[in-house]
Amino acid sequence: MRMLRIVCVALCCSCAAAHDKHVSPSQLNCDAEDYDGHVVEVTGWLVLEDTEISFWDSKVDREAGRDPLNQCVSLLVPDEIFEGLRQFNRTKVRLVGVFHADIREVFSEVFLHLCNLKAIELRSVDDVQLAR
Repeated sequence: MRMLRIVCVALCCSCAAAHDKHVSPSQLNCDAEDYDGHVVEVTGWLVLEDTEISFWDSKVDREAGRDPLNQCVSLLVPDEIFEGLRQFNRTKVRLVGVFHADIREVFSEVFLHLCNLKAIELRSVDDVQLAR
């Protein structure tokens, strides 16, 4: 019983960090309902290509193909800013956008090349910057 409590405390603490202003993709996945519909500031590894539009915790996680449902969120990028964002492809960036816990509840379109149904909606090229 004591071991179970320790495990539960560890899991709760890892999600509790998700209430910070600045979060990671995995923190958004951990506590998606709390962030749903809110503007979030996130740092991670951006992949913005014709065959993949995703935002990972790190380059290592992406290249290893680690658990996309927990370590990756999709990005919803309007056509008018897609080309302007290509300069950030495969780099560590900090971005600001509206988080959606399930894009099917907000958008009726079919989205291809996403890693997850949880997504950050970008609105401007100015909302993305290189991270240190």
